[in-house]
Amino acid sequence: MNVAPNHKSTSIVVQNLTKKYDDLLVLDDISFTVGQGELLCIVGPTGCGKTTFMNTLAKLIPATEGSIFDTRRRWAINPRFQIGTHGLPPFIRR
Repeated sequence: MNVAPNHKSTSIVVQNLTKKYDDLLVLDDISFTVGQGELLCIVGPTGCGKTTFMNTLAKLIPATEGSIFDTRRRWAINPRFQIGTHGLPPFIRR
């Protein structure tokens, strides 16, 4: 279920983010919310998908499935023009 975030209290909402390379599942149905003023730390062993996750979150590589919301607009999966048109999401530019 896709629900737009409450813009007054939410900075980032990721829903059902999945990334596959052919048959290799790298990111499996990740969902979370980061509230206004909160910090998020991504940790894990080498090769677990941290860089793929950040590149997908920044829209540098397309997600296979899922949605990323920020406080200004919805970033749908796989629109190749979004970075050129809108720049990186504000939560990545900080």
